[in-house]
Amino acid sequence: MGRRSEQTSVPREPGRAEVVAALERIQVALAQRGLLLLQDAELPAATTLILGEVVRGSWWAHPQNKLVYDTLGQLDAEVLWVKLVRGKVTLVARSLWPPLLSTARSREAWQLQGLSAAGRRLLELVDAAPAPLRLDQVTLPAAADAPRELARQLEQRLLVHASDVHTESGRHVKVLESWAHWQLLHGPIELPAPADGRAMLEAAVVDWPKPRLPWQAPRRTRGPSARE
Repeated sequence: MGRRSEQTSVPREPGRAEVVAALERIQVALAQRGLLLLQDAELPAATTLILGEVVRGSWWAHPQNKLVYDTLGQLDAEVLWVKLVRGKVTLVARSLWPPLLSTARSREAWQLQGLSAAGRRLLELVDAAPAPLRLDQVTLPAAADAPRELARQLEQRLLVHASDVHTESGRHVKVLESWAHWQLLHGPIELPAPADGRAMLEAAVVDWPKPRLPWQAPRRTRGPSARE
């Protein structure tokens, strides 16, 4: 959910009342709009609401990083973590899960155009996997971009659901899951048409500066020498 387990400063242990108050601020904001960025200097963000100040740089370096961590940990059942706004981790409330899923599963041109052959291959592997797929267990063509870069491309196009796991060796590994599998695990969800889903998400950020959402951001085209 966009959080790391390694900390870069000695945290101040928050009191329960602090966590409850911070959680309430997040929940109010999500109820009003349906989504929040995890961290951003300009737009409404969870870290800003929790700490009462804009956080520049990693929030793990903040003296109250434990307050952020504990508050975010209370939200796991309430939000979906996805790179949605400005390509950054965004907290999406349950009210917007149907339009998000409809948009993500649409496989429209803005998702697929310009995707490399290796990226398409990774997407095929994720779609075919009966369970979430760990990147360190994937074999791709030797000439392909690094697996994490390919995963980032899929994630920012909303083609997969991505998360991180802490392995036995202490490393963090990216895990990719098809939206069909994610939806199966989270119960029946009635989806609007993709165009209606996009419109609902656009309405949630209509007063935010552009480009905001993946299909609104200009795509860079690959040159003739780009690797496929």
